[in-house]
Amino acid sequence: MLSGDTLFLRSVGRPDLEDGAEEAVREAAGQLFDSLERLTALEDETVVLPGHFSDESIRPLATEFGDLREETTNELLSYVGDGDEEAFVETIVESLADEPANYNEIKQINWGREQPVGDVEALELGPNNCAAN
Repeated sequence: MLSGDTLFLRSVGRPDLEDGAEEAVREAAGQLFDSLERLTALEDETVVLPGHFSDESIRPLATEFGDLREETTNELLSYVGDGDEEAFVETIVESLADEPANYNEIKQINWGREQPVGDVEALELGPNNCAAN
């Protein structure tokens, strides 16, 4: 499964990047919970390939879904497994960091409104600030 920025090895995607107002974040976090809940139906052997990860020493960047379920390193996914949407949403709201510095630039490039300039690799391989915690 290509999970992109929905599910990471140690976290889940940030639901605040389109609208940072608390009510909007809570609603988006609930939708993210629903999406992740659907993913929990995947077979344990399903290989998860997230968009990126902050530990560049891990290659290939993949793990089996069963390992993610059992790991204690993905606190937010454990809330989904327990069916605890309220704790999931509260943890997200309380733990969000500042918007990634390069977020708007990457958005403009992805939409085709700007062309990348400078060190494109550094733009994409920077720290994973797209994770919720």
